[in-house]
Amino acid sequence: MLFNDIVFVEGLKNYCRIHTRTNKFITLTSMKDLENFLPADKFIRIHKSYIIAVNSIDQLTKAQVCLQDIDCLPVGETFRPRLHAFVSDKLL
Repeated sequence: MLFNDIVFVEGLKNYCRIHTRTNKFITLTSMKDLENFLPADKFIRIHKSYIIAVNSIDQLTKAQVCLQDIDCLPVGETFRPRLHAFVSDKLL
């Protein structure tokens, strides 16, 4: 699996579920470890339970991020300033 295949990562206590456009994979690793492993210019944590691929963002509001061809995910209050700064710096 390549970084470009990942759409988002969902935290499941001690595990993470990695979502691609076609599959889902479960790995025994923490969100923090996976967040540190993934390239910071391609992925951003938006919630205590979600890391998204920046190139998958379709719409962004204060409270949620909608990904291409996938439902919207919540943006945690703690992560909002970093997400909006990232979008302003990198995507606009």
